[in-house]
Amino acid sequence: MISRTGNKRSFSLIEVLSAVAVLSLGFVFIYQVYFVFLDLFSYYKDYLQLGLILDEKLWETEQIFRYNPQIQDIQTNGIFKIDNKDFDWNLNYELLDKESALYRIDLSLAGKEGKRRFNLKRSSFIFYQPL
Repeated sequence: MISRTGNKRSFSLIEVLSAVAVLSLGFVFIYQVYFVFLDLFSYYKDYLQLGLILDEKLWETEQIFRYNPQIQDIQTNGIFKIDNKDFDWNLNYELLDKESALYRIDLSLAGKEGKRRFNLKRSSFIFYQPL
């Protein structure tokens, strides 16, 4: 509402305060959305990075099965440390078919970042033929 005092037009104090309140709420919502997207970006960046590391660890395990005569030497658990965050990994392998020496390799990774928990799993099959 515009009040008139003589020939001057001006805004009332109520109009100014309501405009400031509406603008403040708009800024709060914009910042909230920004921080949510920033958090999601960090989560997916870590998820993709951990997926690549897990794939590489699975590939290393397959190479050990192919070229190492002693598969008992395979390390079955450990910790990845990325950006000061610890992620535990665990490796399991089992013989599926004794005649063809077919093994199933399961690799899992678990960790926590804030309130979020990471749980990634990869599996592979390989024929183990000792040298």
